[in-house]
Amino acid sequence: MNPFDELSIEEAVRLRERKVKPVDDILAFSAGSAKSQDVLRTAMAMGADRALHLQVDEKEPELEPLGVAKVLKKVVEDEGRNLVILGKQSIDDDSGQTGQMLAGLLGWPQATQASKVEVKKDSDEVLVTREVDGGRLWRRWVLMSRGGFRRSRWRSHHRGKAARRWKMWMR
Repeated sequence: MNPFDELSIEEAVRLRERKVKPVDDILAFSAGSAKSQDVLRTAMAMGADRALHLQVDEKEPELEPLGVAKVLKKVVEDEGRNLVILGKQSIDDDSGQTGQMLAGLLGWPQATQASKVEVKKDSDEVLVTREVDGGRLWRRWVLMSRGGFRRSRWRSHHRGKAARRWKMWMR
């Protein structure tokens, strides 16, 4: 799993553990070949509740960031999501465009290079500390995490084995 995406799963799990309003169900998503299922199982072993795999034939050209953003937009709308946490960049081509494109397609504010997130309890306000500066967002937002977010938890052996049996939705 991309280490930046691993940190994003970890932050989603931590937000849910703090019983913060926007996170009550964590959906891990991947678009790629059958090998992508291993990444989704890792996400589920870390604490994601569900996984969605958009299967792409290995013979097809790789999805570009805009294509991934369009697919994610459809998933966000179909699932009724109000929070998307992505890693800051991919590790295969080092592009960091999908999150910004997704935010633009959704018309949502975004925070890039996020290193800390605080959701105010009685408000829709979200305080984001960024690698360079800080910012405030409202409930619907796209967040791209960076390496210094926090250390990721190790998945338990039991959850790792159990993740092999968990159902993933295919589209």
